[in-house]
Amino acid sequence: MIQRIQSIYLFLAGAAALALFVFAFVNVSGDTASIAAFSDGDFDINDNIALMILAIVAGVVAILNIFLFNNRKLQTNIGKLVILLNVVLAALAGFFLYQTMGSASVEVAPNAGFGMPVLSIIFAFLANRNITKDEKLVKSAYNRLR
Repeated sequence: MIQRIQSIYLFLAGAAALALFVFAFVNVSGDTASIAAFSDGDFDINDNIALMILAIVAGVVAILNIFLFNNRKLQTNIGKLVILLNVVLAALAGFFLYQTMGSASVEVAPNAGFGMPVLSIIFAFLANRNITKDEKLVKSAYNRLR
């Protein structure tokens, strides 16, 4: 059923993960000439292949999870996987930013991409909560029929 609210949440979770291709995590200013990753003045997922792969996988898995509406248990587990992928994405982005900055004197200003993994986690959590509500509703209706 495409019209369920969790389908919208899953789509928004996937869109937030894939929006990292548009928005940078942070804007970097200062002495960026010595650091190749900051040559464009931004730190985004294009600066690291692991971040790029995680963003693609998290976004595509969240969107494909919409079509698993027949198996709510699997859909919930994949929603948890999407949350885990976004947590790892955010942690790796912070780690790579810290590692890349090193001892260089640069100033970092958060950009819109800074909150995209968090938004994706929130939407995936809301989707899982609504999937669980659906499962309880179906079980109660089944028990009433027996």
